[in-house]
Amino acid sequence: MTTESTQLSTILIVDDDPSTLLVSAKPLQDAGYTVLQAPGSSEALRLYAEHPNPVHLVLADIFLPPPGFQLSVEKNPYPRVNGLEMVERLLEGTRDLRIILMSGRRH
Repeated sequence: MTTESTQLSTILIVDDDPSTLLVSAKPLQDAGYTVLQAPGSSEALRLYAEHPNPVHLVLADIFLPPPGFQLSVEKNPYPRVNGLEMVERLLEGTRDLRIILMSGRRH
């Protein structure tokens, strides 16, 4: 990619591990991408909805922690959900979004 095209691209990284966020974000920022970081699904859904420019790619941990106690998932526009449900919610608004699912979990 050219420098001009990377300056126009925004990537949202979602991972509950702060070191993974840092290791993932730094090289992308150095390459000229705008990088948004979210430590969980709730924060990611909010960032995606409220960011003034389009998000072109979501790089997300598929094994985000399960939701904790919530009074009402239906009424909360940005609930804490698992990684797959977060992706489904992001895709409700657009099919143009590119998504890469990752995991650092060892089996």
